[in-house]
Amino acid sequence: MSLFYSAGLGGTAIPDSGISRYEFEQDVTDSWGDNDGTDNTSAGYTTDAAVGSYAKSFDGVDDVVPLGNNAIDPTRTNLSVSIWANKDDTSDATLVDLHSRVLIQF
Repeated sequence: MSLFYSAGLGGTAIPDSGISRYEFEQDVTDSWGDNDGTDNTSAGYTTDAAVGSYAKSFDGVDDVVPLGNNAIDPTRTNLSVSIWANKDDTSDATLVDLHSRVLIQF
């Protein structure tokens, strides 16, 4: 899974730069900035990745990767968040929770 956060970028191509990019290549570091995450997961990584060599796995119960308070500014009026995810089941999932305001849920 890759997570991109950019301010005002549009289109479908992977941008060259932005505020944060998380490639989840066996870590939760920000490859564009200094908004490294904290890996609070137990499921580890999988090699079943569409992009890159690895993808982050989540157990669907209590796994989270907090990005800290500086990664996404809740006062922004323009916000783009892109996520590539593959769910194994049909239960509900929250992918992005911005200060208790769910942005992406399926």
